[in-house]
Amino acid sequence: METDYYFPLNVVEEIIEGEFILERFIPPILEIGEYSEDSKIPYVIPISLVKSRPCKLRVRLKDEALVMDFRGEKI
Repeated sequence: METDYYFPLNVVEEIIEGEFILERFIPPILEIGEYSEDSKIPYVIPISLVKSRPCKLRVRLKDEALVMDFRGEKI
C-alpha cells in the first residue's frame, strides 16, 4: 500500500520505501490528566525532514489493518 497519511505503528508488517519519523500520541479516549508515557501510541508519520514536507510511504500492513480508499487516496 502507498500513503502519505499518519498511521499507528502496530498495524505495520514492513515499511518498504519512503522517509518517516515516529511520534507518540495520546489516545483520544483518555481524559486530560489520565495519561502517562506508557499510554501513548506510536504513529508513523510520512515526512521528509530533508525536504521539510510530507512524502509517500510504501508499506505492507498486517491482516487486521483497516484501509479506506477515498477518491484514490489510501487512508
